[in-house]
Amino acid sequence: MKILIETQIRQNHGSEEEPYWKCKGGNTYLVSCPDDNSIDDEYVPPAVTKFVEESTPYYDEYILHSGVVDGDYVPTYGFIPLVYSSKTGNLVRAVSSVG
Repeated sequence: MKILIETQIRQNHGSEEEPYWKCKGGNTYLVSCPDDNSIDDEYVPPAVTKFVEESTPYYDEYILHSGVVDGDYVPTYGFIPLVYSSKTGNLVRAVSSVG
């Protein structure tokens, strides 16, 4: 099984004092969990969330949606593949973008 994660990216075109946030698309992450068959739709491992989400005064990326997909699922558009180990609780590999 895999977790499909869709994110939203926003950029602040103002200042820290007077922010003007604009949405700038997002990313798709496909997380393989080879040692865990008990994944559910509502759970994104903390190590994955920490890798995917980022927030600064001028840039923000956060998870919009996540869900479980079949192990052989591959998105038809570009995505970022990740591998998560539930045994260690760590993201064990983040490879370059595909697609």
